[in-house]
Amino acid sequence: MLGVVVHGPGNVSVESVPVPELADGEVLVEMMVSAICGSDLHTVLDGVPAPARPGWPGAPGHEGVGVVVESRSPGVAAGQRVLTVPDRAAAGAFAQFQALPARFALPVPDHVPPEIMVCAQQYGTVLYALRRFWPHRGGSLAVVVGLGPAGLQFVRRLKGTGFTRVIGSDPVGLRRQKASELGCDVTVDPTVDDLGVVVASESSGRGAPLVVEATGRNTGRLAALRSVAERGTVGFFGLPEGRSELQLPYAELFERKPTIMISDGTQHEPQLRSFREAIDEIASDPSPTSRLVTHHYPLASFVEAIRTAASRQDVGKVILHP
Repeated sequence: MLGVVVHGPGNVSVESVPVPELADGEVLVEMMVSAICGSDLHTVLDGVPAPARPGWPGAPGHEGVGVVVESRSPGVAAGQRVLTVPDRAAAGAFAQFQALPARFALPVPDHVPPEIMVCAQQYGTVLYALRRFWPHRGGSLAVVVGLGPAGLQFVRRLKGTGFTRVIGSDPVGLRRQKASELGCDVTVDPTVDDLGVVVASESSGRGAPLVVEATGRNTGRLAALRSVAERGTVGFFGLPEGRSELQLPYAELFERKPTIMISDGTQHEPQLRSFREAIDEIASDPSPTSRLVTHHYPLASFVEAIRTAASRQDVGKVILHP
């Protein structure tokens, strides 16, 4: 089969590799599509975090839809279409076939195109994160810093759960446009306007009770910290930016006293609740999710695809077709 092999930071190729063999409790999935996540950019291009299994074919891909062709688990039958949601140790979606523990293969309906249903993986992580960041129903004002695919999913969910106003920030015009289509009330180009000033203006100087960072960059984290209200919550969703250090504006933080939270580990949530909810929501109405997808590549063009995703210019979700 063809599979992506990461040899080191920025050193990646698509190679002919053996189809993985199954262990007890695993399933073999023939991939229909996989998708590039922002976290993949960090792992493939920066080497942070390091792959759980260096050189493993298909890693670090963890967003995929395919059909089970062989099963060594009594709970999953061959022929079932599934969303694959592996943890880092089992990630292998950037390949024509993927072997993974059956618990990470969730049934999905056939009526939703796989390039749309694959977005349920990321949407599940968004649902999980918001349960940690904001375990309430709705609110007055939320800010989303970064309007890539994950940030757009946050906008969608925040508006769907009753936030009165949502402000989104991103330098890319297409992303701001898509955020507005998903209900974002105010969009900000941080290369033109200071997000903190806009948030202060929209909140009578108080700041936002909830700010979500979805950039994976320290500039985004600082912007989030400078937009939060006193005793508000800042949720860091993006992965670390290489080995760089984040210098905190402690005097400002001391005045605002925010709660800072990090979300990780959706794959180990009991019964994978958030992924299942994401599947159900997208199955009932695929149209909002379809707006996220902008680029399609064959698996053999993975290097070009990940460079496109990393460019962040008029790029939403990048889909790979094995």
